[in-house]
Amino acid sequence: MPKAAPRGVTKTSTSLGALGKALPTLEEGSKELLAIFHAIEGNAACVDCAALQPDWASVTLGCLVCLECSGKHRALGVRYSFVRSVKMDKWSEKQIALMKAGGNTTLNRFLTQRGVAAEGQPAEKYKTPAGELYRVRLDATVEGREPPDRLSDDREAQFLSDIEMETARQKPKESPDWTPDGSSACCEECFVKFNVFRRRHHCRRCGRLVCDKCAPKDNTKPILEFGVLESVRHCLKCYVTPKLRDRASTMTQ
Repeated sequence: MPKAAPRGVTKTSTSLGALGKALPTLEEGSKELLAIFHAIEGNAACVDCAALQPDWASVTLGCLVCLECSGKHRALGVRYSFVRSVKMDKWSEKQIALMKAGGNTTLNRFLTQRGVAAEGQPAEKYKTPAGELYRVRLDATVEGREPPDRLSDDREAQFLSDIEMETARQKPKESPDWTPDGSSACCEECFVKFNVFRRRHHCRRCGRLVCDKCAPKDNTKPILEFGVLESVRHCLKCYVTPKLRDRASTMTQ
């Protein structure tokens, strides 16, 4: 016979899209739920600051947090930490299963083993490839799939790209001052004089005036920390595309 859910918790779809679609949780059910969560290893204290008896949760991370840290988790965005109040919010069986499969000790141990300090701020812990892998593994466990040992190359690349884009939009750095066009007759990298065959260009990262040999037209990428989202020209000292690097490697073999 299937195990009954805690009082006040109604069975719902177990898909991630069904998060939050359970019927309202009764007061008795919320107390029982909190007791279940607190019994999981490490959950008697906040996963981030160790405050006792936390009653807020990050569902996607399967951990309990205190009220103050729940605000920091909300600031991360629901992609990284979907926050719920154990006492006041509605809970679905999928959400409860994620909490049971996780636990504060399990989460911090997993991150520590991958070089992420358990004492760090939430953004430093959970907006990392290790944090993303934990979320993927937790969801796979609850869904009955084999938890992956690593992120796929495509998923990790997309994750890192999204993090860079977010950082660029939030607080872009100031780009360096460019060398004035008429201030140098020579490339500031190879010192060859500019001419019709060695045209001058600015490296958009360092601002130096360089020739097109030292800043090839296909040596481009965005500069997210400056808020530059389109691909722009770089000198070879600041950046080398994988294609150019492979080409140089082939020529030296």
